[in-house]
Amino acid sequence: MSGLTLGAPHNIPQDTHGEYFDGTYEGRPALLYLLNERGVRYLPRVQTEVWNRRQPPNILCPITVESVNGRTIVVYPLMLYTLQEYLRRVNGQEPVHAPLNRNLVALNIAIAMVEFVGHDGNGLLHRNLSSKTIFVSPEGLFVVGGLFSSRDYDNVMTANVSADPWTAPEILSGHRDYDWACDVYSYGIILSELDTLRLPYTDKDAYIRRNLGVQIVNDDMRPSLSDDCDGWYEDLVVNCVAANLGDRPCFVDIVTELQSH
Repeated sequence: MSGLTLGAPHNIPQDTHGEYFDGTYEGRPALLYLLNERGVRYLPRVQTEVWNRRQPPNILCPITVESVNGRTIVVYPLMLYTLQEYLRRVNGQEPVHAPLNRNLVALNIAIAMVEFVGHDGNGLLHRNLSSKTIFVSPEGLFVVGGLFSSRDYDNVMTANVSADPWTAPEILSGHRDYDWACDVYSYGIILSELDTLRLPYTDKDAYIRRNLGVQIVNDDMRPSLSDDCDGWYEDLVVNCVAANLGDRPCFVDIVTELQSH
């Protein structure tokens, strides 16, 4: 407990594994993640399979894990807000830490994912990549978090990990043989948000949004892009969210494509 102070709830919304709070650790501002029962159950696997491996600087790893009055708190470096909140502020012309550079943000996220998914031997799947799990640091870095659903790749994975607009159709279908391509799909949805500055599918009617999983799996529903979206960028999004896993590019190829523009 020494040096740890828990403050008010953070603007980063709570998720299925815990709740975020402002706070300090050893006198410095920090992002504190108070785990719920599910988060505590997943903690040993996250520590072993994710945090104990070498990760690039823009993958969110903890400073320490503390136990306070029977509650487990993960201490992270300070983060300002999520990518989703950043884009909302940009769209609303509210103050942000820096102007949006769409291609640079997309490139930074892709570079982080190159190492994370296994091109340096990590062999990890994120499985929860979205604009809600990418955070913005005070230094302006876009940091990939939300790692409590991450795990080592296996040829038989957990079915139905999540069901939201960023979830790949193979997971929504309940398949257990998905691979890193599920993260590429989620990344493609994020690319659409960077283009439109809005949440995916918000331009669709209420019926479609209520039945989004069915629309994605059975009807190949995908997010809209802006009318003035660059052709190469649109092609990249389309390829990332392809229904056929084999048609999706790997993150190495995505980085190469972004660096060429």
